Amino acid sequence: MSNKLDPKERAGIIRKANELFNLGEMEKAAKLFWHTDYRDGLLRVGEYLLEKEHKPFQALPYFQKAQARERVSEILGRMLWALSTWMKEKD
Repeated sequence: MSNKLDPKERAGIIRKANELFNLGEMEKAAKLFWHTDYRDGLLRVGEYLLEKEHKPFQALPYFQKAQARERVSEILGRMLWALSTWMKEKD
């Protein structure tokens, strides 16, 4: 969607998103980073969700949109490990 934004407008939105992120308003910042396709912001939101909130399912789309293949692979690997462990326990 960022290709439809004027570069000055995009920069202003990213600045606002960074301010919101620094104030701890993650949901608002995440929406703006998503809207502008700002990879660094998407990665920071993903890292926050994964490391601080321990929410890999919520972090995954941010890493995917930021094209962070290593982080996506890591999360999917952890999910598969957890699922296989859970399945073994059920037997």
